Amino acid sequence: MSYASHEPEFSAEKIAQALDQPAPTKQQRKVIEAKLEPQLVVAGAGAGKTETMAARAVFLVANGWVSTDQILGLTFTRKAAGELNARIRHRLDQLAESGLIPLDDPRHDNIKDIQQAVVTYDSFMQKIVHEFGLLLPIEPAAQVADSPEQWLTANRVISDLGYTDEAQQYTFSKKDSTAREYMLKLSEAMDNHLATPEEVREESCAFIDNVMNADGIISNRRPNKGEILKKVTEICRPNRDRLMLLKYQEEFYKRLSDKYLMTYGQITAKATKLVQKHPEIGQELRTRYRAVFLDEYQDTNSAQHAFLSALFGSTPETKDAGPIGVTAVGDPMQSIYGFRGASPGNLYRFRSDFPRRKDDGFSPCERRKLTKSFRNPGEVLGLANAVAKDALPVGKEFEQNLKSMEGRSGRVSLKWALDKQEEVEWVADIFKKEYESAMQESSRDESNKPFTGAILVRRNADVAPFAEALTKRGIPVGVSPDALYEIPEVREVLSVLRVVVDPSDDEATLQVLSSPRWRIGTRDIKTLSKRAKNLARGFGNKRGTGEEGKIDSIEIFKKKANELELPGDGTEVSLADAIADLGIRTDQVEKPAFSDEGRIRLRALSAELRWLRQQSMTVPLPDLLAQIESTLGVRTEVLTRQDPSEDGAAGTIHLDRLRDVAEDFTARGGSTQEFLDYLEAAEKAAGSTMEAGEASAHSDQVQILTVHSAKGLEWDIVAVPFCDNSNYVSPDTDSHSKKWTGTWLRKPQLLPSALRGDPRSRQNPLGYPTFDDTELETWKEIEAAEEEFKKETKALDIKASDFVFYVAITRSARRLLVSGHNDVPGKEYPFKRSHRFCQVQNMVADKLGIDVNARFEELKEADADEPVRITANSGGDEPTWSIDLVDPLFEKPDDDAQQEGPMWPSDPLGDRRESVDKAAELVRAAMEELKAESADPDKGYTPKADAGTLASTWENETTALIEEARAAHTDHIDVDLGLELTPSEVMLLSADREAFARRRARPVPFKPNPYAKRGTAFHEWLETELGGASALIDDDDLLDDMDGGDDGVPTTQPELDSLKDAFMKSEWAGKTAGEVESGFIQNLGGYYIRGRMDAVFESEKNGTPEWFIVDWKTGKKPTGQNMKRAEIQLAMYKEALRRQLVAKGIRDPKIRAAFHYVRTNETYEPADLPSPDELAHGVLSTLDSSEIEQPGDSMQ
Repeated sequence: MSYASHEPEFSAEKIAQALDQPAPTKQQRKVIEAKLEPQLVVAGAGAGKTETMAARAVFLVANGWVSTDQILGLTFTRKAAGELNARIRHRLDQLAESGLIPLDDPRHDNIKDIQQAVVTYDSFMQKIVHEFGLLLPIEPAAQVADSPEQWLTANRVISDLGYTDEAQQYTFSKKDSTAREYMLKLSEAMDNHLATPEEVREESCAFIDNVMNADGIISNRRPNKGEILKKVTEICRPNRDRLMLLKYQEEFYKRLSDKYLMTYGQITAKATKLVQKHPEIGQELRTRYRAVFLDEYQDTNSAQHAFLSALFGSTPETKDAGPIGVTAVGDPMQSIYGFRGASPGNLYRFRSDFPRRKDDGFSPCERRKLTKSFRNPGEVLGLANAVAKDALPVGKEFEQNLKSMEGRSGRVSLKWALDKQEEVEWVADIFKKEYESAMQESSRDESNKPFTGAILVRRNADVAPFAEALTKRGIPVGVSPDALYEIPEVREVLSVLRVVVDPSDDEATLQVLSSPRWRIGTRDIKTLSKRAKNLARGFGNKRGTGEEGKIDSIEIFKKKANELELPGDGTEVSLADAIADLGIRTDQVEKPAFSDEGRIRLRALSAELRWLRQQSMTVPLPDLLAQIESTLGVRTEVLTRQDPSEDGAAGTIHLDRLRDVAEDFTARGGSTQEFLDYLEAAEKAAGSTMEAGEASAHSDQVQILTVHSAKGLEWDIVAVPFCDNSNYVSPDTDSHSKKWTGTWLRKPQLLPSALRGDPRSRQNPLGYPTFDDTELETWKEIEAAEEEFKKETKALDIKASDFVFYVAITRSARRLLVSGHNDVPGKEYPFKRSHRFCQVQNMVADKLGIDVNARFEELKEADADEPVRITANSGGDEPTWSIDLVDPLFEKPDDDAQQEGPMWPSDPLGDRRESVDKAAELVRAAMEELKAESADPDKGYTPKADAGTLASTWENETTALIEEARAAHTDHIDVDLGLELTPSEVMLLSADREAFARRRARPVPFKPNPYAKRGTAFHEWLETELGGASALIDDDDLLDDMDGGDDGVPTTQPELDSLKDAFMKSEWAGKTAGEVESGFIQNLGGYYIRGRMDAVFESEKNGTPEWFIVDWKTGKKPTGQNMKRAEIQLAMYKEALRRQLVAKGIRDPKIRAAFHYVRTNETYEPADLPSPDELAHGVLSTLDSSEIEQPGDSMQ
C-alpha cells in the first residue's frame, strides 16, 4: 500500500453523509482531512474531540492511507480507551455497511476483519518493555507492583534500615510515618523526569555545600550569628533528609526487583531509556503503526513525552517507509493532574519534538483548534474564556475563545453566604426546585430529557453536608468519592475495625459514636470522656453525677469538643475503654449521668465491640470485616437503599472491593494493623491509591463528587461550592496554607528543579521554574533567590487551581451555581472570596448592568470590609443582584432559636423521622404476628409477595431469620441461602445440593487448586492483553505455588506460555474489549446474583450495534448435563448486560454470549440459553432453602 501517495477519494463530509452523521465543522474538517503527518489539536471543553479522532481514523482507512491494524490509540484510563475504541469500531462498521466502498475492494475486507489497537499509555509502555526489554536488559516477565505491594515493601524497608545514617551521623528529621510517603513521592518524581539517584544526590549535596560555604555564615561574628545558623540548619535539613530517602529508595527498588516487580514509574522510565538507546525499536513501531492518536496529551509527564517522541517523532536520522500521522489532542486548561507529574508544557513542546517533513528538512507541525463547544451555553463559556485568558501565557499559541452552539442559553447563579450551613441550604434548595420541575415535566411527557445534576467539590470531606441536605429534601443522591475509604458504608465499617483493633484510637471511636447507627449526643460523649479520665485516675468505681448542660448546637459542640481532654492525650485510658466499662450498676438509685437513651445505646455498643474483639483474635482480616458488616447490617442496608439494577446504583460493589483489598493485603503477609496504617497513609496521599471506580454521569439524581472525578463528564445543572481562597488558591491565600506545594529547597520529597524534564523556557512558558544557586555567593543572595523562587512556584499553584476551576464550571450544560461562604469568626486564617469567585461575581454584575466597584466603595464608606451575603442570577427569567450587609458578629438568633438549634449528631432521616418511626412500628407489629404464626414448629410461613419485588426480598430475609431461630430447637439445620448468590453457587446448587449445603453451613477455604491457579495466571495476563489492568501476580510466583500440586496438572512456565500462544492464534487476539472483568449485581427471582463478566466486545452488524460476552476457559469443555449447567452462567451474564444497556437508554440490545476454550481454540456459543423468566421462575425457584438440609448429626 502506498501511504498517502494519492489525493483522498472521499471527503470528511461525504463520509459523514454516508454514515448518517452530522457534517463536521470547518475546524473538525481540517483535523480529519489533514495529511498523514504530525498535528497538534487543541480542543476546548465539550468540543467533540473523541468524535473528531474517530472520524479521522475512518477517513484514513476509507481513503486507503492506512489499514485498520495500523491505527494505535493511547489514552489514560481503561474507560476512555474502551469508549474511543468502541467509537472507532462503530464508525468503521458503519463505513463497511454504507456501500461507500465496493464489496470487492480490498479495503472492505480490511475494515471488517482487522482490528485497531486502543489501549492505555501505561499498558502500551508495559508491552514495549515485555517485547523489547532484553535489549537493555530488563526482565520481560516483570509485573506491576500495585499500591499495597509498594506500601508494604516500603514500610518494611524503612523499618529494617531505621531512621539514622551511621556513616553520615544523621537522623531523619521528620516524623517516622512520613519517611515512607516521602520516599514513594520522590521515587515517582525521579521516574517521571528520568532523574537518577546519583544526580539527585549530587544536586542536594551541592546545595548544602553552597549554603554552608556562603559568605556571611562562616565568617559572621555579628550578634545575629545564632539566628542565621538556625536558618541555615533549617534549609539544609530537608536536603539531608532527601539523602536518607535515596538510601531507602535503593533498597526499595532492590526488593521489588527480587520479586520481579516494578512500579509504573519504573516501567515508564525504563521504557523511555529503552527506546532512546535503541532507535531500531522506533523504526519497527513506525512501520507497525502509521496513524497514532494521543489523547489528553496535557496529562502526559516528561518521561512519557520523551518516550513518545523517541518512538513516533521524526529526525534527520529517521528512516521510515512512509509518513507517520501522529495526532495529539489536548487542552492546557484541563491539565489537573500536576500532582501526579502531568506537564501541560508538553503541548508547547509537541510541535518541535514531532516535526513534519518540509522540502528537505523539518518544520514544527501544524497546530489546529476545536473551539465550538457542543456542551456549554454562552453564559458558561464566557466565564471559561475569561479564566483561560488569565491563566494561560500571553499570546495566540493557546488562546481560548470557545463558542457555544446557536440557540443554546444558560444561567449562572452566584452566592456568597453568611456561613457554611447557609451555602449548603442554598445549593440544596435550587436542586430541589430543578429536580421537582424535571420530574413534573417527565410525568407529562416521557420523551423529555431526564434530569441530571452534580455538585463538584474539592475534597471528599465536603460531600457529606450536601448529601445530608438533599436527602432531607427527598432528592435522590449519588455519591462518587475518589477513594474507596470515602464511601459512607466503607468508612462506617473501617471506623469499627479501627476501634476493635486499636481501642486507643479516639478519633475512630468518635466516628462510631456519632454514626447514624448509634447517634450518641454531645452530652453523653462528654460524660463518657469524664468516665475515661476517672478510670485513668483510678476512680473506676465512681461515676459522674450531676446534670450536664444541654449541648445541642453543632458549633457549641465543636467548641466543647476542642476543650475535651481526650483520654489519648496524656492518659492510658481511651473512650473505647470507657465504653467497655461504663460504670453503670443495676442497683444504683441516683440519677444517672448518661441520658436514658444514651445509656441503652452505649450498653449495646459495649457488648457489640466486646464480641467483635473476641472474634478479631481468632479470625483473619477478611473474615473480621465480614463479621463487622454482618453486625452493622450494612450490606442489607445498602441493598435496600436502592435497587442495584437502577441507573447509577453501586449495590455492594464498594464493600466487595474493600474485602478484596483486605484479602489481597493479607495474602501478601500484611497484618491488620499494617492494613489500617496503609489506609491512613492512602487517605492522606495526594490522589487516591485505593480507587472506588471511575465515575460516570447518571440521570434522575444529584451526584456529588470531586472535580477530578468529573473530568470528561457533563450534567445539565452543576454546582461549584466552597469557592473561597482555601479551596481555590488565590494570590491572597495565606502563606501557611497546605494548598501551596512548596519548593524542593524545603521539602525532601520534591525533586531538585534542575533535574526536571519540563523547565520553563521561551518555547515552554508553562514549564517549571529552575532554582540556580551556582552564582550565589552570600547568604543574603541565597535568601533573596529563594524568596523569588517561592513566588514563581506559587504562581504555578495558582494556575493549577485555575485549571481545576475551569474544569468544574465547564461541566455545566445549562445552569451553573458558583458559591462560597464566610468563615467562622475568630478563625486563625479567615476565608476570603477566591479571585475566581470574584471574577464570576464581576462578570455576572456586568451582565446585569451593576457597577460592582461603585457598590463596594459605598460599603467601604459604611465601614464594611467584606459584604457578608451576595446573591445574583444572570440569564433565565429572573435576573437578580443583591448585597446584604449583615454583620455576623451581631446576627445572633434569639433564645428560642438557640434552644431549637441544630442537633449533633444530625438525624440522617431528617424530616422523614416521624413517618419512618411509624413504619417501624408497623414492621414490629407484623413481626409479632409472624412469631405467633410460627409458634407451632410444624407450621411454616409462606411468602405472599410477588417474586422479584422489594417486598419479596424483605419477606425472604425475615422468613430466613425466623427459620434460623427455629433451627436452634430442631435436630437438623436448614442452610440459609441468603440474598446474594454467585453464578458459580447457582451452578453448584443445581449439580449437588448436598455439597452446596456442606459448603454453606461450614465455609472453609478451598484446597489450593493448580487448575484455578493456572487459570488465574492466564486471566491476569489476558486482562492486560485486552487493555485491562496489569497482572498483580508474577508467573514464576504462581508456578512456585503450583509445584505442590499432585494431580498431574502441568506446572511449568511452558504450560502458561502454551495457553498464551493458543490465545494469540484465536479470533480474539488483537481485539480490544470494551469491558474487562465487568462486575454486576442483578435481582432474579428474589435473589441478588453477583458476578463478573470476563470480557465484553462491542461491534456492529448490518448497522445494528452488537455486544458479545466471552467467558475464558482454560480447562476442558464439559458435556451433557454439565454443559447445560454451565450455560446458566452465560444466561445470567447475558441478562445482566441487557439490564445495564437498557439502563443507558439502549432498547432491545442484541447480545451474544459464548465460552472460549483456550487450549483447543474453540468458541462455543449455545444456540438457546435460558430466558430471564426461566432463570427466575425455573432455575432459581427450585432453590428453596427448606429443601437444602445438612443432617443434624454432622452439625452438632
